[in-house]
Amino acid sequence: MTEEAPITRKPLTHTRQIDTAKPEKKTYGLNAGEGLFLEVLTTGAKRWRYSYSFAGKRGLLSVGTYSAVGLADAKAKHDEYNRLLAQGISPSDQRKQEKQDAKQSDQLRLYWSSMVKRPRRGSEALHPHP
Repeated sequence: MTEEAPITRKPLTHTRQIDTAKPEKKTYGLNAGEGLFLEVLTTGAKRWRYSYSFAGKRGLLSVGTYSAVGLADAKAKHDEYNRLLAQGISPSDQRKQEKQDAKQSDQLRLYWSSMVKRPRRGSEALHPHP
């Protein structure tokens, strides 16, 4: 049995490289540097991923799909995740916390909006303003 040599790909530097990436028999990644890569699925779909190590464990985050998130935006998100790691914060834990905070904020907004009484229709006719 012969072993296939791995395909060597240059790091991503231009969006044209992304646009011309074609699906293959297996999902593969195009390296954008320092853990950021574009995953090209067998279906032709493309998504940004960020691979990192925190507290001795490997982590993998989705940054977004290509077309919704361009190369520059993916690199900006990558920089944000690297800043969190430098501060000793797991990007995955931070993301979970942000989602939980947003959910609690929405729940509070719904609660308070249900508590606020709205004037009844026609009540202005009964109590005109001077």
